[in-house]
Amino acid sequence: MLVTRQQYHERTHKVHLAQGQLLLLLDIIRIRKGKASLNTVLHGTGLFYEDLLKPETLISAEQILCCMKNAKRLFANDELAFLLGHRLWPGHYSQAAPLLSFCENLRQLVNVFENYGAELSPLLQPRFYWDEHYFYVQWIDAYGCDDLKPFLVSAHMSGLISCIRHLSQTHWPWTCFLSCKGNSQLDPLMTVHLGDFRTQAPLDVMRLPIRYLSQAFASASPSLFHAHQANVRSTIQPGLLYTIYDVLANNIDKELSLNDLADCFAMSSATLKRKLKTHQTQFKHLDGLSKLSVALYLFKEKEWENQKVASFLKYKDTANFRRAFKRWCGLTPSQFKQT
Repeated sequence: MLVTRQQYHERTHKVHLAQGQLLLLLDIIRIRKGKASLNTVLHGTGLFYEDLLKPETLISAEQILCCMKNAKRLFANDELAFLLGHRLWPGHYSQAAPLLSFCENLRQLVNVFENYGAELSPLLQPRFYWDEHYFYVQWIDAYGCDDLKPFLVSAHMSGLISCIRHLSQTHWPWTCFLSCKGNSQLDPLMTVHLGDFRTQAPLDVMRLPIRYLSQAFASASPSLFHAHQANVRSTIQPGLLYTIYDVLANNIDKELSLNDLADCFAMSSATLKRKLKTHQTQFKHLDGLSKLSVALYLFKEKEWENQKVASFLKYKDTANFRRAFKRWCGLTPSQFKQT
């Protein structure tokens, strides 16, 4: 497959509406810390608060991430992540946002995120999948958020839980798996906002019993959904890292190399490596992440043996697969199965 420059954005591209996640963040800071703190949050970004209020102002993912990093320093704990998360969705800052309020059920909400995820969730984009037992949401870093990843994961997981609680008017039994290290001081806060959660997981994934996928939302409005959808046009493409992950995950059986991936993006391998470095990552990490996602699912949910998983991922030697899995996960397959 060939991916054109029009199908993704890089972290320095000014394509995101200023009146989106950033203004939500600034309003929290203004209310909690005072108007003077806004300058602290905007420091080093080249942004001015007055400009952000203009509907035509566009900003980059890099500027948003810088503001979040500055804002996070103003709070002693992770409270800011949950304050932001509860304001993310249904939201107001995208043409697609009203569709979330009108959804009939979780399945339809998934379709909205799949079609307009780059607008609704630009920094961490969700990937959805399910089997006969569970529904899963995996959060993928779209632009290279580096040490902000735990903050963003907490915000987005709590945001999705809060959104669905609002739409369904009930509490659903989510289980949240976070790749960050545990912190006993934050456990009560995370329990309130995430419910059942596990830290030090290999991936950032949410899980829900499959029966909830089709459970009706109390706020559903099918007529308004279809009327509004007719006028929605997607204007923003996914981030580069999400697009790369998507290519790798969808071609997991082809064992793509760095050169193969560069060819998909119509650029040299040197150019791709340089872009990945700018986005705080490298090919080996993204390739391992895509394979780890599949391997974990096959081990934990399908109960496949090592040899079968290795073969599926195109490893001819089980020992090589075992070493690769430990590099990705920090555990051998047998150790992971015991967790």
